[in-house]
Amino acid sequence: MPQSTDLIPVPYGLRVAADCVHLEEHPEEKRTLMLIMDLIVDDKPLSEIAVSLNDRGLRTRAGHAWTPAAIFNLLPRTVDAGPRIFSSDAWAEYRQSRPHYS
Repeated sequence: MPQSTDLIPVPYGLRVAADCVHLEEHPEEKRTLMLIMDLIVDDKPLSEIAVSLNDRGLRTRAGHAWTPAAIFNLLPRTVDAGPRIFSSDAWAEYRQSRPHYS
């Protein structure tokens, strides 16, 4: 069990709520996760996903350009968040309105 002085990183796609006790969705990061998952579903390589994110001006939480390694490190988070995102109305709307990648 973590000690009170241990810092547990906030998972990507979430942020600390205003009450400083709970976590809530981070809208911009959730959209980035949805895009990453969309490109993974389309069987795009991590290098192409990184280029796509960077071309859209998206950056990591630390403000860095996306790299294949950064996306690889995020894969456990996509597995964790996937069921909630895939079952959401936002995902269905996103998949309907998304551009088709070649």
